[in-house]
Amino acid sequence: MEGIRTSAIAWLLLSLAVLLLDQVTKWWAMTAIPDDVAIAVVEGWWNWRRSYNPGAAFGLLGGAGGWQ
Repeated sequence: MEGIRTSAIAWLLLSLAVLLLDQVTKWWAMTAIPDDVAIAVVEGWWNWRRSYNPGAAFGLLGGAGGWQ
């Protein structure tokens, strides 16, 4: 029983850390990357650009009205 509790706490802490990292990187992107500007990370291959996703996963149903 002790092993299960320790494992559950470890997964909870990992989940909270991932959630915190997600929110911090979103905050960073909103404050550091201007609208409609590409920032080259690796010239000619990898750019960062701020965009918005109004739909579900990958914009699915973004233009649909109703339940979502």
